[in-house]
Amino acid sequence: MLKDESTTKSFDLLGLRPTPLIVLYVVLVFIYLFGFGIKIGGVPIGMILGVACGLLLLVKGHLPRFSRFWQVELIILGVMIVFLVIIEITTGPGINVSSFSVYMFRMVLEGLLPAYVLGRISASLHLDYRFFCRMLLYLCLFQLFAAAIMVAFPAVKNFYLDKMLVVDTEAVIRSDLFSLLRGFGIGYAYLCWFPFALALMVIQLLFTRTIHSRPIQGLFIIGMFALIGLNARIGFIPILFGLLWYAFRTGRRELARDAFYSVGVILLLILCLSALNLGGEFEARVKFLKGWVIDEGFLNLFGDKEGNTMSFLNNFNIFSQFSIKDFLIGRGELLIPENQQLYNDVGYIQILYTGGLLLSGLLYGLFGVFLARLRQLIRKTTAMGLVPWKMRYFPIVCIISMYVAHYKLRFFELNEAVQFLFLQIAFLSALIQQSTTKDGDCV
Repeated sequence: MLKDESTTKSFDLLGLRPTPLIVLYVVLVFIYLFGFGIKIGGVPIGMILGVACGLLLLVKGHLPRFSRFWQVELIILGVMIVFLVIIEITTGPGINVSSFSVYMFRMVLEGLLPAYVLGRISASLHLDYRFFCRMLLYLCLFQLFAAAIMVAFPAVKNFYLDKMLVVDTEAVIRSDLFSLLRGFGIGYAYLCWFPFALALMVIQLLFTRTIHSRPIQGLFIIGMFALIGLNARIGFIPILFGLLWYAFRTGRRELARDAFYSVGVILLLILCLSALNLGGEFEARVKFLKGWVIDEGFLNLFGDKEGNTMSFLNNFNIFSQFSIKDFLIGRGELLIPENQQLYNDVGYIQILYTGGLLLSGLLYGLFGVFLARLRQLIRKTTAMGLVPWKMRYFPIVCIISMYVAHYKLRFFELNEAVQFLFLQIAFLSALIQQSTTKDGDCV
């Protein structure tokens, strides 16, 4: 049975001695979640990791196990990829690196394959869920440290974007505004899914009470709130739904109250600092947080003023050019911001434009399968005493947050948050396997 975390006094590194295999596992998890966009010789490290995992399973003869593990998901993905290839060739502009069929294939290569192998490795190392949560805590703290370094030393951030991510100089993230005010930490999808994934991790750490000290927990929440706010407001969605659901379902409001107090403290701090004339980049970032998070974010939801974000979300001119065929199978191409007349931020509209109702049904059904599987695994592991029982609320938070976030931008493809979902499924499956078998084979 899982011991009560509140009785644990020590806070040793990940709860285990940091053996070379443990360290290697944590590094691989970090690369999988956050470093997949880093390029080596022009090739993303996520692709290298995926190919390496595929070759490992092929050599060991375990590809059939991988196929059985993700059987339903792979079938749906296969149907989607075939459908997309057909409409991209016949209706769309053809297939290129930005085609949605390629994104779906990458979900298998860089998402499902490494997640499965990492799950098998965790089973061979006999890692428990306490380890998993503490590992997430250390990864979040590392992201805070990396962000602080980038804020203090802009050259470090420029080096990361130039040499490691190889971001084009004309990309949005490289503009003067975003370079100064957004894109902090080691990630890839800075302006949306990187902070969203961090928010999911924060909620999990709160649900599992990984941090026992209230003052330290408050500081942690404040730091993560600032990091999420600097990168993208969409990361507040899981935090909001998670805290509200926790307070409503448990009837115990201490956790939600502490978190809301911490959020209130940083909002008050932002307001106070924005009233001071401190000068330099620090003042610019404080004013950005105030305008981006408070003025244009929260207050604009209840006002008449329409910002750029709301303007994109409310642009439904796309429907005026849709035929019945377009609604059914789409146009075989992705909407891009350069097409100002048609572009729309809404993920549901983008998928409808690409593959119509058919692709929409397959894609949302696929992620319904993923989320239902996560819910089933958490219910089973909590019943076995392997996972804290409050984690039963986590899948509901994921379901609500992900489908709401898809309204803002295309969510259901390869990104940090989706890979975190895959890793959860693989790790929980490994926990169950550990408790029912003594198979020590890592894959």
